[in-house]
Amino acid sequence: MSRCQWTVVDWDWPRLEACVLDVDGARSEVVAVDRVTVADEPARGGEREAAAWLKAVIESSGSGPRKLAIVFPRDRVTLRRFDVPAVDDGSLPDIVALQVAAQSGLAPHDVCVDFVTQDDDRSSTGRAAYAVSIPSTTKTLVDRVADAAGLPLDFVGVSAFCLAALIAEGRGDDDQDFVAGVFFGPHRTESVLCRGRELTAANCRREDGAVTAARLGAETRRLRLADDRLAADRHLEVLTDRYEMAGVPLPSATVRQIDASALPVASNDLPGDSEARPLLLLIAAGAVAAATAGSTRQVNLAAPRRAVPPVDRRRQAVFAGAAAAVLLCGGGLWWWLSTTADLDDRIATTTRNLGGVSEFVETHADDVALREAVESRLDRGIPIGERFGELLDALPGRSRLLLSGYEVRAEPGETRFRVTAEGVAVDTREPNALNEKIAAEGYRVRPKATDTLDDGSRYGVGFTLDYSPARERQPSRSTRRRGANANP
Repeated sequence: MSRCQWTVVDWDWPRLEACVLDVDGARSEVVAVDRVTVADEPARGGEREAAAWLKAVIESSGSGPRKLAIVFPRDRVTLRRFDVPAVDDGSLPDIVALQVAAQSGLAPHDVCVDFVTQDDDRSSTGRAAYAVSIPSTTKTLVDRVADAAGLPLDFVGVSAFCLAALIAEGRGDDDQDFVAGVFFGPHRTESVLCRGRELTAANCRREDGAVTAARLGAETRRLRLADDRLAADRHLEVLTDRYEMAGVPLPSATVRQIDASALPVASNDLPGDSEARPLLLLIAAGAVAAATAGSTRQVNLAAPRRAVPPVDRRRQAVFAGAAAAVLLCGGGLWWWLSTTADLDDRIATTTRNLGGVSEFVETHADDVALREAVESRLDRGIPIGERFGELLDALPGRSRLLLSGYEVRAEPGETRFRVTAEGVAVDTREPNALNEKIAAEGYRVRPKATDTLDDGSRYGVGFTLDYSPARERQPSRSTRRRGANANP
C-alpha cells in the first residue's frame, strides 16, 4: 500500500475524537490527535461546528494523499444476528434489509444497513449474518460533515469490527480458536469476541473509574455468555490494552497485553493526554486495517452491500418466442415444399428451440422458490415486544431490581428463541424469586451465578437471566397491553 494519510474520527456524538495516521505500508505513525464536543442538536450548530473542526484537523496535518474514516462506537449502532436462507450472495442484501426493517419497525429507506456472513455457522438451510444499521438521518449527517470538510468518505465502520480486524492482524489464517479483547477508554469499555478472523460478539458499556480486575472479569464473563459454542470451562485468551492487567488470574483464561506493534507510533508533539487514550489509537489502527488489508470481513456503511439486479429476461423471452414462431412457420412451409428425407432435420431444429423455452421456465422457478424461502423465514419471526412484556410483568418494583440489558435470539427447533437479560438488585432474593416466577410460567430457566457489586449504590448484586420456552406460549392479556412499556 502506498503512503497515505488517514483521518479516523470516533463518532460518539456530540463528543468527537480524531486520530490522524501517516500510513506507509505496514507502519503507521500518529500525526495528530484532537477532540471536540459540539452542540447536541445538529440543526442548532452541531453540524456546522463538527464540519469546521474536522476541516481544521485535516488542514493542519500536512499535505499528500488523504482518506477519511468514520467509526461509530458499538452502542451507537444496532447490531443484530439473523439466520438467512441458503441463497446466492447477490440476493442477500435485500433479504437482510427486509429483516432489519421488520425488526426495527422502520421503512427500508429510513435505515442504512450493511452486513457480514459467518461461514463457520452455515447449514443446509441457511447461514448466520451480522447486520449493522443506523438511521438514514445519521448517515446523511456524516456525509454532509465530510463534504463540508472537503474529503469524501472512504470508510464508515463500527468500533467492534475495527478492533476485531486489529486482533486478526496478529493471527494465522488457520487459527480458529476463540480470543477476546477488552479495551478501556476514558468514558466506555469496548469488548469483542472473535473466532478465527470473524467477530462473533461485541459489547460496549458506558462507565468511568479505575480499571480493575473485577471489571475485566465481568466483561470476560459477558463475552462467554454471548456465544453458546464457548463453554464455560473452555480456555480463553483475553487481550487488553492495559499492561497492569496482564497476568491477572481469571477462571479458564489467560490475560495478556495486546502486541505493542499493533499500536501506531505516537509522535512527540501530541497533546499531553494522548497516551492515556489507547482505545482511540487501537480503533484508528483497526479502521485502517479493516479498510485496506481485508484481514477480516468488514461492514462499511459508506459502501454497503447491494443486491445484484436480476437479469431482465422478458426481452429475451420475446425474441425467443418470435424466433420460435418464425422457425415453426418456416418449418411448416418447408415441410410442404421439401421431400420426406429432410423431415428429421427440421424436427431436430424445432426441438432445440423448444429446449430454450424450457430453460427459461426453469430459471423463473428459482425465483418462486426464493420468495417462498423468505416468506417462511418471516413467518417464524420472534414477537420480541410480547416476550419483553412478559418479563416486565414478572419484575418487582424499581426500588428492588433494575434491568440494564435485554436480548432475544432465535434458536433452532421447537424452542424458537432464547432470552438473556442483565440487571442489578438489592440482594440475591430478588433474582432468585424472579427465576422461580419465570419457571412457573412454563419457561426453562438456566440459573447463573450473581456478582457482588462494590460501587456504593443500594444495589449490591449483579445478575444475569437466561431462559427459553419449554413449550410454545401465548402472551397474556396484560402482556399485550404492556408489551412496549419501560421497566417499572
